[in-house]
Amino acid sequence: MASLATALTSSKTKFSNELTYMPNTAPRSSNLASLEVGGMQAYRNIKDMTFLAEYAGDVDYLEKRANDDIDCIMSLLLTADPSQGLVICPDKRGNISHFISGINNHTQDGKKKQNVKCVRYDIDVESHVLSVACRDIACGEKLYYDYNGYEHAYPTHHFL
Repeated sequence: MASLATALTSSKTKFSNELTYMPNTAPRSSNLASLEVGGMQAYRNIKDMTFLAEYAGDVDYLEKRANDDIDCIMSLLLTADPSQGLVICPDKRGNISHFISGINNHTQDGKKKQNVKCVRYDIDVESHVLSVACRDIACGEKLYYDYNGYEHAYPTHHFL
């Protein structure tokens, strides 16, 4: 917890365990899980996996954040109309999910490190991104996930 507090303080990020909808960003009403291309996984018990955290931060339209220089934007909602796609931006408000290390998904060694997976769920008609363990994680082992998921739009070549 001390590491989280230090990371949040040094990055000037307010702790938040919730998706936030700030003035002049995407409104809460635009986060409808029913807009997800191909449908979204319904809420149900997660078997053989441990829930770690929800990816939290300010929700905004991808188009508005496409040229941001922050390195921790997470896709929230992929829609048929790209102008309605949403992202989570934890640069001002966020939680521990902001600080999980990303893998280099262009190398086998990078892919072997992954022990956390981000999964989007429909929870009460809204899209949410949950971080869950995708294999047994030993005590003291660093947490790693693939920031790309299935989109492969985020450059991870520089990750270790």
